[in-house]
Amino acid sequence: MIKRLAIIPARGNSKGIPQKNIRLLNGKPLLSYVIKTAINSKFNLDVYVSSESDNILKIAKDLGANLVKRKSVLSNDEVTLDPVIYESFNIINKNNNINYDAIITMQPTSPLLSSDSLNKAIEYF
Repeated sequence: MIKRLAIIPARGNSKGIPQKNIRLLNGKPLLSYVIKTAINSKFNLDVYVSSESDNILKIAKDLGANLVKRKSVLSNDEVTLDPVIYESFNIINKNNNINYDAIITMQPTSPLLSSDSLNKAIEYF
């Protein structure tokens, strides 16, 4: 069986729009849209949110996502996405010992991404 991991990096200390990942959009936290998209994928993704923010992690858990507590050193404006995803994967792998065939990074700032589009991208991959 092919195993796929979806990691949603959701930093809390954004300078431009503080707490943007949990700001309300149409009455729901921005983060909720991408979590729902991932959970509703036909590929049965293991969905994780990576954040240094306890508030974001609580909301993500309430929305059905698994959690990765990110080190604060990986939560500043200078850090690129690669080390965040790498650290998240290592923590998830250490805790679950699952051999994933693919890792999918999903941005919480893409609320219009549909499960259908995600499924098509996975199929293409």
